[in-house]
Amino acid sequence: MTKMFDLSLYDYELPKGLIAQYPYERRDKARLMIVSDKIEHKVFSNLIDYVSSGDVIVLNQTKVLKFKLYAQKITGANAEITIMNTNLVDVSRTKILCKIKGSKPKIGNEYEIEDIKAKIISADEDDFVLEFYSGDNVLTMMELKEFCDKHGYYPLPGYIKEQSKDYDYQEKYQAVFAEKEGSIAAPTASLHFTPELIDKLKQKGVKFAYLTLHVSYSTFKSINVSDIREHKLDPEFIEIDSENATLINNAKGEVIAVGTTVLKSLESLSDINGFISPKSMLSELYIYPSYKFKSKATKLLTNFHLPKSSLILLTSAFASWQRVKEAYELGVKEKYKFFSFGDAMLLDKNEII
Repeated sequence: MTKMFDLSLYDYELPKGLIAQYPYERRDKARLMIVSDKIEHKVFSNLIDYVSSGDVIVLNQTKVLKFKLYAQKITGANAEITIMNTNLVDVSRTKILCKIKGSKPKIGNEYEIEDIKAKIISADEDDFVLEFYSGDNVLTMMELKEFCDKHGYYPLPGYIKEQSKDYDYQEKYQAVFAEKEGSIAAPTASLHFTPELIDKLKQKGVKFAYLTLHVSYSTFKSINVSDIREHKLDPEFIEIDSENATLINNAKGEVIAVGTTVLKSLESLSDINGFISPKSMLSELYIYPSYKFKSKATKLLTNFHLPKSSLILLTSAFASWQRVKEAYELGVKEKYKFFSFGDAMLLDKNEII
């Protein structure tokens, strides 16, 4: 196996104290590492100094669903149920794919959540199919979603150890421009933008384009193979309309992808010449080092990702693992905050050497 495909290569040491447990009080006060021909340390609001009139910033306007439910097994044990079916098109579905944390789940187990009940009807390794009941009535997907809107919580990543039912993540775990419900997790690079910063960028002549990628549970999946080429991603829904596709195709300046979800979307949507057509699709695209990029994206604005994850592989394909690892090691030394509620970096593909 060629060294570049060896999963163990894409590792780094991270002290647990650098994993962000809470969001910044003000979104654009997160730190921003500029990675080009040199590395600079700024704050996110300084992004305005690194873009120009005619640039197009591409954002993912997906909205996170409150699909984590705190449950209690009929026997009394506590459990967390995370709903994995985020495709809201099939609203009549009654068999719901879930992850269950705690309580040693098995077929036949029953749970209580507020005034409804749930029962495991089948299982496949760590995935469970449940039916949810209100009295004797089986809930449809739409009815369950309405229940989750009132009683559910955001399914925050497991490395946020201090998460609490009493802490209000409602506002901080959504991008200020989030509109289209369907994600199991936030596109976290988007969380740093404020309405004020967006207005200032527009005043400078920067344009904004929007697309949608609904983040699936695949984003949390560990890679359990030594050869990264053997890993598979679950399909994720992607959509862009004609207006936004045209905006990207006609960019006068640079195209800046905000987050790995946007970069994956641009690559999934682009033809061999980087041209994007309006469409809706499911994409299983898995980007890792050796991938040849087609889209017009020349900069990637992204958070710091877990070692040996599909997201760090995508970032390394864009900017080279050597440069990414250097930036990550410097981030540790300079005590940047890592992962979902952490700091960001701006990778300039044209300037990285």
